[in-house]
Amino acid sequence: MVVAGILLIIDEPAWAYFGLVGGGMYVYFAGRGIFTRLAMQRRGLKIGAPANVRLGLVFLAVWGVMGLITIVAAASALTTA
Repeated sequence: MVVAGILLIIDEPAWAYFGLVGGGMYVYFAGRGIFTRLAMQRRGLKIGAPANVRLGLVFLAVWGVMGLITIVAAASALTTA
């Protein structure tokens, strides 16, 4: 995502490819983190204070949404190029 951001700043069209890969990684790891924590909770494992777990889930959700936005923007840039 950093490389995609730098390429976007310097107006290099190749940013979209890095954005697709980086966005996909963000979505993957956010989903993995959310589902792992939910599965651990269902199994009764203590993974932290409930408030901290909720905060972690919120941050992971924001991370995933950022990845989705990047993927949409990159796909849009590729279709207009």
